Amino acid sequence: MAVNKKKNIAIIIAIIVAICVILAVTAVMLLKNNKENGTSDTDDTLVLTTDETANADTTDTETAEMTKTEEDTYVAEPLPTTSGEQEITKQTVTQTDTLPSGMSGNLKIEYPVVDGKDYGENVDKFNARITALVDEYKASYIAETQSSAASSAMPYDVNFEITYNVVKNKDGILSVLFMETCDAGGAHPNTVYKAVNFALTSGSEIPLSGQFSGSEEYKNAVAKLVYEKVKQTPEAYYEGLNEQTILDTFNENNYYFTDKGITVFFQPSDIAPHSAGIQEFEISYSDIADYIVF
Repeated sequence: MAVNKKKNIAIIIAIIVAICVILAVTAVMLLKNNKENGTSDTDDTLVLTTDETANADTTDTETAEMTKTEEDTYVAEPLPTTSGEQEITKQTVTQTDTLPSGMSGNLKIEYPVVDGKDYGENVDKFNARITALVDEYKASYIAETQSSAASSAMPYDVNFEITYNVVKNKDGILSVLFMETCDAGGAHPNTVYKAVNFALTSGSEIPLSGQFSGSEEYKNAVAKLVYEKVKQTPEAYYEGLNEQTILDTFNENNYYFTDKGITVFFQPSDIAPHSAGIQEFEISYSDIADYIVF
């Protein structure tokens, strides 16, 4: 019995030793495989995450610096056209300045460029007229930033944004309405309109007077038609506004063509409180048939 007991113990010890040897061999093989394949999966994940974060930070910094230092950007956007229309591309100019007072100046101008070749050099004349207007807007922006810099008591940010709508592009006539919004130290931003009415057939701008017969009769006709519309909602305008006041206030450059007729506009505070904004009055061709020459 004692002999059998010793044999059993020896067998158990042998089994335990065999298991330990197998485990040791397995561990060595695993370590060898890991060394041949490089670092562990966990280490790879950490390294990749760190590198990607560093690259992301670098990219963001570079983008921010480019945006800050870039003063003039030209962006071309082709606009859709239909039959008889000129092909127009939208261009955008942006500029950012840091004023001596520490305030900022921001300028954004959108303007059209005609790409059509139907009217030869007259297209170039239209584009030159628009370029001259863009230069005028730039000059206004510079003047306003200089005014802000000189205002040591209360400097202010200067924000200029000019957008546009092509309100007529047909039969060789282009009417472009520019909207200028300026936020420069006032109680609220101020928006004014400017229209460019251009005949590609002649290569020149179209004066409103040229559309009417008689030297000054067209102004009376316009004032009368506008007053008829004003009388429909008199509370929206200055008290006592009448046909003569409209005639005295009307600027013959403040108009644009549409497919339905002519729209005349009055700047803020011209005939209504500033808070009422720009006043526009569409006059159909049938309303001015007795005065118009085409």
